[in-house]
Amino acid sequence: KGSKHSQVVQLAIGYGAGADATVSGNDLRALLEKALENAEQHIAWCGFAEHFEESIFVLAHLCGLESVLPWQKDDRNARREPVSSLTAAQRDLIRNVFWADFELYDRLLARFQSKIAAMTFSEDLEAYRKACASQYKDRIISDSPPTNR
Repeated sequence: KGSKHSQVVQLAIGYGAGADATVSGNDLRALLEKALENAEQHIAWCGFAEHFEESIFVLAHLCGLESVLPWQKDDRNARREPVSSLTAAQRDLIRNVFWADFELYDRLLARFQSKIAAMTFSEDLEAYRKACASQYKDRIISDSPPTNR
């Protein structure tokens, strides 16, 4: 039901011996709160693919790198269907089953946006954005909430 192989479970309890029993014995809402708590306590910086440029610039800064090279998309999953090819019903099903992952994403994204709003980026960011523009295949930025929880 959207919990055993989710980001929420990964951040809340991890994988390995005993993880299956822990997942089945917990409420998904409680796992979501634990995942958020763990992220706050143990993750110094969390980037987002949909905000890749800002994410990589901050990470480079934190690592003491003066610059980053434009990235090239990873084509190892080239035959994977892009989200844009899914029907609305398929997207709704995914959103409904993995509602906790979407909520985790939304809350961590809000944290990310709050942090980058207080930062100043150089003009290098826009140049980097242009250099990488042709590499995007399937960015997902949507304000539509799940239809069922």
